Amino acid sequence: MDDIIIRFIDLYNYLEKEKIIRNSSDLAKNIGVSISLITEIKKGRSSLGTKIIQNLVKMYGLNTEWLFTGKGEMLKNTETLENGKSKNVKSIVGIKAIGSGTAIQGSGNTIVDSNSENLKNCIEIIRKQQDQMGMQQEQMGELISIIKAK
Repeated sequence: MDDIIIRFIDLYNYLEKEKIIRNSSDLAKNIGVSISLITEIKKGRSSLGTKIIQNLVKMYGLNTEWLFTGKGEMLKNTETLENGKSKNVKSIVGIKAIGSGTAIQGSGNTIVDSNSENLKNCIEIIRKQQDQMGMQQEQMGELISIIKAK
């Protein structure tokens, strides 16, 4: 089986293990391809096309250097903590204090970090996202009003 296909399967297994996707159907839907194509790729009977690779990069932060060569981290948005462990936060779900550290829960995982500066940065990001969501909700309300008026 091709090395790229093997790494795709590794990515799939990681996404499933971290509960970012539930199954092949979730992955197919998220990257805009058929479930049967995902199955064929996993069986080694089909190759990854440009569309799949582009959508994996957009949706999950796939590191194409890792996909093609096996070098580097699997995901581009993976950072290394001071203790050498990797963390990957696609979207922050919650933050809570644990002892002297902080737990940041993201898409299917929790990161514990004792650096309060990181916590401040995460809170600032969340606030900005909340503000953006509020503006989007207002815009949607205005659009709905316009549509109803017609």
